[in-house]
Amino acid sequence: MSKRRLVASVVEDATTISVTVDVFETVGNVEIGPTRVAESQVLSWPCTDREQWQRDMVVLVLELL
Repeated sequence: MSKRRLVASVVEDATTISVTVDVFETVGNVEIGPTRVAESQVLSWPCTDREQWQRDMVVLVLELL
């Protein structure tokens, strides 16, 4: 039986937001991956509320998938 792990990463600098989504699969004791599922860059937008920024980033990842 295999085990899967989905890893989403969001990095925002002053001008852009970079989103990557990778899959890791473990079969037995061997981990296979990362396998890039999605990758995107968009212009960043101002958001001072940390919790709202987190929600926005999750929506961005979901829209990418």
